[in-house]
Amino acid sequence: MRKLHLIGIVALISVLFISCLDSDDQDYIDPNNSAWIALINASPGSTDLKFYNNGTALNSPDIPYGGFYGYFNQLKGSASFTVRSQGSTDLDTLNMNLVQDNYYSVFAVDTPEELQLISYVDNHTAAPVGKSLIRFIQLSPDAPKMKLLIENEEQDLGTYLFKEASSFMEVQSGVTKNFSLVNPETEEVIFSKKITLSNGKSYSIFSKGLINTTDDTKELDIQSILLQ
Repeated sequence: MRKLHLIGIVALISVLFISCLDSDDQDYIDPNNSAWIALINASPGSTDLKFYNNGTALNSPDIPYGGFYGYFNQLKGSASFTVRSQGSTDLDTLNMNLVQDNYYSVFAVDTPEELQLISYVDNHTAAPVGKSLIRFIQLSPDAPKMKLLIENEEQDLGTYLFKEASSFMEVQSGVTKNFSLVNPETEEVIFSKKITLSNGKSYSIFSKGLINTTDDTKELDIQSILLQ
């Protein structure tokens, strides 16, 4: 009788375990019916952030300033992205329509007091041999309109206000280049940083941080994220 009792307990545990597995399967998102998302914390001075879609947490662990999480698939169609800091209430909400097979970057930007979510479509063609593709995004909230200069590149890469982004552009690859943020009115170099671009790869390159700060953890910077 004791053996039968133990067998009954094991059988019950097995049923409960299988039931849990079946429940988890309901959270599965078919890659053939979804879009692809990356999450980036570009809010200077923010604590680690957790992102949600329609109330479901997307990232673990939370994302520190400058951190990147992705790509991962989300069901196509209507999405409501929110972000929280250390269990706080929602800091901002971004409603999107996710198109099947599209790639998106969702950024938390601006200072913690003014934090907001913004998204960019990351779709692009493959880079040709000897080239890299870059897309520049100006995400420094207190910066003036800035011009982007890249060492040994003669093409005009445009000027950008906060949250403005370029299209994807071809540049020479395989070497380390100096990227400079320049005031287009005075031609003063505001900030420069060396970035290495690999042959055939694609990048999002964005400014972040503050010009007017004495906190070196929040200072103006340029960051690159490998997309492909």
